[in-house]
Amino acid sequence: MWDKMSMKRVGLWKKAFGGVALALALVVAGPASGIHTQANSNANDSQNSDKSVEQTSAFEVEADVLRSDQDTYNIQVNIKNNGADWDGIVRVFAQEDYSISGYYSGRTPNVYDTVLSLPQSSEKQFVVKIPKGSGEREGSNIRVALIDKKSKVVAEKMFSRLLLDDMESISLGILSDEYADLTYLDMGGSTMYYYNTQMPIKLVDVTKSKLTEALDGLTILVISEYNTDVLTEEEVEALALWIDNGGVLIVDTGAAAKETLGGLEDVIPEVECLGVSETDVGAGTQYDNYSSLNTSALRMANLQGKSSQYYESYFSYGLVASVGDGAVGILPFSLVELSRLSDIALNDMSLEQYVMNMLEEFSGSSNARYNKTTNSISNEENLGQMQRMMGILGNANTSLNFGVLKILVVVYVIFAGPVLYLILRATKKREWYWVCVPAAAVVGILVVFLAGRGFEVASTRMYSVTTEDLSGKQNSKSYLYGYDANFKEWSLQMAEGYEYAGSLDMDNYYYSDNIDSMEYFYRVQNEGGRLSIGVKPHSAFEDSFFY
Repeated sequence: MWDKMSMKRVGLWKKAFGGVALALALVVAGPASGIHTQANSNANDSQNSDKSVEQTSAFEVEADVLRSDQDTYNIQVNIKNNGADWDGIVRVFAQEDYSISGYYSGRTPNVYDTVLSLPQSSEKQFVVKIPKGSGEREGSNIRVALIDKKSKVVAEKMFSRLLLDDMESISLGILSDEYADLTYLDMGGSTMYYYNTQMPIKLVDVTKSKLTEALDGLTILVISEYNTDVLTEEEVEALALWIDNGGVLIVDTGAAAKETLGGLEDVIPEVECLGVSETDVGAGTQYDNYSSLNTSALRMANLQGKSSQYYESYFSYGLVASVGDGAVGILPFSLVELSRLSDIALNDMSLEQYVMNMLEEFSGSSNARYNKTTNSISNEENLGQMQRMMGILGNANTSLNFGVLKILVVVYVIFAGPVLYLILRATKKREWYWVCVPAAAVVGILVVFLAGRGFEVASTRMYSVTTEDLSGKQNSKSYLYGYDANFKEWSLQMAEGYEYAGSLDMDNYYYSDNIDSMEYFYRVQNEGGRLSIGVKPHSAFEDSFFY
């Protein structure tokens, strides 16, 4: 049997472990409860937001793109209030296009807010300027949302592919007697990596203009269901030169192989069609696991490359050749036929996805795809160098001010040791020492953690660099870099006279899984004609670059 002293020690240890467990539970439950409450709050906000969005009858929202200059997208927004007086902000941002696979990646956008007051039955119009080349790579869709002072979305509207005509794009020409069946080649507005950036595809109906004139503006040319024997000697020479200088020519064949290839003998490396298979869908349909293409549903040409320049394409069953700085791709089937029979010709893959894969395969053989230098790309390279330079300067100045934390640590060491013992001895509660020490440790850790969230950079700085355009346009552009160690959103009001501002960071990889989310990282706000720039940080240190 245990004596009383043993029982007393067991009781003290139980109290000690109980005290630690209780303190840990309080620490864990505090944040956990906060997260749970926040989640519920967000869910409620989302429900309220959804209800508010349904009540869009009080507002009429319209947006259009004005003829823009070289530097910005000029989006004209018109808001009409058919309800009660309203004050808030109108948020405009480029919404990422739906991907060709049907999934939304959800990249957090950069938002452009305009503070607005709308009395009852009033209508206001204003222009939002989004700088081109300022990190806006989300897509061509523009989303406009009205947000009240309680951060509730009261109305919103998506304007699909609004920026497409004004964006730098891949110009894809179509030379075909069946143009209407080939409009899917624009991939539904989705972007493709080309010339070192993501760009959408803009279609050009080449049959409506002279080929020699159209080639100068084309990146890719597709010839489908077209008798190329009608091409003149001048057009054939121009086409060959265009490929040599970096153009990508894609020719489909199928049942029309003879007519499509006939006039291109002096343009493409020698190729021969040995025959065309007939469709045979009912005879054991099998889909290729990689391309999801059902070859039995299409009339397939048996192509044989007579030139060593050709190699067999893995994805499209065709032939690919590098020619000069450009490339030639030959498909064994008709893209028009693929469009008409896509339901049975493709399995678990959309037409848009198939086009993306095909263009990636054929254009990958073109040297110009990655080597072309444009002004915007050159600017991005220069800005990237500037960002790295600024980052070095900024990261060299991130020494922390631990003054308060040092005091807290010293106080804890003194209190948890002799002071705590003296206090317990004076109150004749020395047996509680083994309980109070671990409890004080947990409380001390919590206090240091909470105090540490407010640590400050010893010398926070903002850097500003201005470069002058000496090309005679009398235009100057300012680039600003800054960082902050605070978790809270910060904003800096700019001086008068600035017409636009935007993010300069090309590596903003914060994501939101909710397509309807109003989350953002960079924010530009216009209030009374004065612009403010700022960020909503996601970590203790955030680098931010503005254009």
